[in-house]
Amino acid sequence: MDERLRNELEMLKQSYPGVQYDERQRRVTIAGFPMPPGWNRATTTLVFSLPVTYPETSPDNFYVETGLRLASGEKPDNYTEDGGSPIPGYGVFSWHPKGAWRCATPIEAGDNLVTFVRHILWRLRAGK
Repeated sequence: MDERLRNELEMLKQSYPGVQYDERQRRVTIAGFPMPPGWNRATTTLVFSLPVTYPETSPDNFYVETGLRLASGEKPDNYTEDGGSPIPGYGVFSWHPKGAWRCATPIEAGDNLVTFVRHILWRLRAGK
């Protein structure tokens, strides 16, 4: 693992102590990820994969434990559970961050794992 990725993971752990990284699969897992209001659960396990071109290219899509629904019981848009996820027991949000991804040095001057998770929270706060 390179130094930049190690530093980004440490930055992410400041807000989400449950962060784990699988170097072989290039997957970030956040256990106990807090869900915003409007969902059928208060927390979930969140997973996303890093492309081999990261950090120049943003992560794409994110995964949550199956059974996630809006508080109304509806399945959210752009979310698939039935065979759409390469991770057993997880559903996938087909979703991409809005705007251009900007990797920068220093890390805090551009996009990074923390900003990607902020984009995920934005999507989840949008609900449907």
